[in-house]
Parts: sequence; C-alpha cells; structure tokens
Amino acid sequence: MSEPVLPERVVFVCATYLPRVTGVAMAMHAWARQLLSRGVRVSIVAPEYPPLDYYPLPSYPEGLEVVRLPSRPAPLASGIHTALARGRAWERLVTDLRGQRAIIHAQDLVVAGPLALTLGRRCALPVLLHAHYPIGEGDLTEWLPVQLGRPGRRAINATLRRLVERKARAVSRRAALVATVSPYMEHLLRRRGIAEPLVVPCAVDVPPQIPALDIRKRHAIPAESPVLLYAGRLDPDKGISALIDMAALLRQQEPRLRLLLVGGGPYLPRYVARAEALRLQESVLFAGWVPHHDLWAYFAQADLFVIANPHEAQGLVAIEAQAAGLPIVAYRGGGITLAVADGRTGVLTDPTPQALAAAALSLVRQRERLQAMRAAAPEQAAAFTSERVFPILLDAYQRARASTP
Repeated sequence: MSEPVLPERVVFVCATYLPRVTGVAMAMHAWARQLLSRGVRVSIVAPEYPPLDYYPLPSYPEGLEVVRLPSRPAPLASGIHTALARGRAWERLVTDLRGQRAIIHAQDLVVAGPLALTLGRRCALPVLLHAHYPIGEGDLTEWLPVQLGRPGRRAINATLRRLVERKARAVSRRAALVATVSPYMEHLLRRRGIAEPLVVPCAVDVPPQIPALDIRKRHAIPAESPVLLYAGRLDPDKGISALIDMAALLRQQEPRLRLLLVGGGPYLPRYVARAEALRLQESVLFAGWVPHHDLWAYFAQADLFVIANPHEAQGLVAIEAQAAGLPIVAYRGGGITLAVADGRTGVLTDPTPQALAAAALSLVRQRERLQAMRAAAPEQAAAFTSERVFPILLDAYQRARASTP
C-alpha cells in the first residue's frame, strides 16, 4: 500500500471521552501520536464533563488539542455525557476549520455521527464515520437503575434496536465513508443493512519498557495465588457480574485464586455489593483506576486476562494483554473471536460463568500450556500495532476525501 497524502488536520468527534475511560479514547490517542509525529494537526471534539469522582484525572498525548463542547447527561446510562453543537468553542472550531484540508473522523454512528456531519456540512469537509460499538447487541436494559422481567427486557431491547438501527442507516447514508473496527462489526453492519463499511482496526501502542511496580505487593496478593485480571470500564455491557459469578465458582475449587478488577465507573457500587453478597471480599479485589502506562505491569504479572462480554467490537484490551504476553480466557463471540487465537493464545468458551471458570482453572493448573500461550501471545497482537494499522487509517482518509465532491 503506497503512502497516501496526509491531511493538514484530523478532527476526531466522539460521543464520550476522558475522563470517561474507554478503549476508543486509547485508540484515538494511538492514532493521534502517529499523526502528530508527521506534522498533522489533531483535535478531539468531546463533551464537557462535570466533576465526577468515579473517573480518574485525564492525561493527553503532547500536542493534542481537545475542544470541549456543552453537554447533557445521556438518558438512562449513568456517567455518560453527550456533546451539543453550540457555544463559543463550537463556533470557533467551525471558523477555524473552514478552508483547511481536514478530515472529520467520528467515533460512532448514532451519537457522534450527527455532530460530525453537522461540522462537515458547515465547513465543507469530508466525514468518516467509524463504528466502534455493536449496535443493538446485548441487553441494553442492564444499564437501567431498576431490574425488569424477561418480557419487559425483550420489549425494550427490541424497540431500542429498531430505533438505533434506523438512525444508524440514515446517518451512514450522509457520510463520505463508513468504517468499522473488525470483520465481526463489518458483518453486523452489512447484515442489518446499515452500511457497507471498510475495516479499520484500532491500534495499540506497546511501551518500550514495562513499569517497575509489584502488583502483588500493591494489592496484598499472596505469592502463591493465581491472578485473573480484568481491566477497563466496570459497566453493564462488560459482563462484570458474570466475572464475579465466575470467581464464586472458582473459590470452591481453588480458594487461593484472586480476581483483580482494574477500573471503575458509576456502576462500581453495584458490583462491590454483589461480591460482598457472595462473601468474596478476599477473592475479588477492586483495584480502582490505574494510569494506562502502569497497566502494562498488570498485564506482565497476572496469570490470565478474563473477559465475559460476547459482544466486544474488537477486544482492544485483549490485544494489549496479548502484546504483553498475557493469555486470554473469554466468552466466544464478537471481535474477541478474531483477536484471540483459540487454543494458542487463550481459550474461548461458551457464554456462561461456569464455562469461563472451568477454562481458567484448567489453564492455571497447566503451567506448561500457559507458558506456551504466553510465548505465542505477542505475535498474535503484532498485527494491531500502530505502525501496522496506521497505513490502513490513512487509506481510509484518502478514500473519504476522494468520495467528497
């Protein structure tokens, strides 16, 4: 692939952003570092957030410009704010962009997409929509503060899916180009008649050196205890309840084992209460947020990384873990199926806590097999480094510009 012509500026538009920690934010930072190193001006358009004690203080790549817009809380889902196309920062952005050779790059179809299209129309610039989330997959009622019966959940999920799919189709038709992060997502969008997307995966930046910190000492984990790690948002779509149920099953067979949950968010009290109700205070450890750079020490020292979400769009954190040599045990499904080499760099299971627990216990008891997976994991992740993925991103930018009159 020949090196496409670089734009003068790239404007990422996102539905949510730091301080809310997401894989999308980490992916934008990886892209931004590549673009900035080549002299491209990079901006992120994001919602303002009020002070929230359940998110960490944000940090940004050097040279990145962040434009904060007025925002409002998202309906029903705690901790999420959406940006509004108004205010002084918005008008300054519109004025600044006019006449530039820029790309508007939205990070989802339904919320950031319309905002990006408005910006593109006012500035006569091409808009690339990037689908990071599996539209309509999973149980959306888990975000609600109340629990519903099965008929209520089924009715609400069906209604929300129809509304979201209809909006995604309408928005996609107005974009210069639609991309998504994995073949799983490509198939999903095609099957539902939303778009015919180009696959542009998210990338990972592997640090040149692993931080020198002892996670066992930090979290008082005995040397003989196997560590199962999860890192990321503690939100309903991530299957945290299933991970806690897995830990309850494992305690009966391997009491020394520890489940270390790194992350947080507004739903953290729900999961702490669940662990306490199951009397798992010693088995399930809530580590809170850690700086992303420090997370690589957790990858390097844990025994397994566990994922209980069968609808991951790509599984970026699983790729990061493998890049550090950490094998994966995860539900089979979604982008994880392609991110993990089943049987070589991890084990994929049926979507039940029982299956996850059985696979994890089997691996921690087979040290030679676990070591073989550790050795194979970095090669599996190598296809997703920034250096490998960046030319694909630039090609998408060139296609978006070429399709705009």
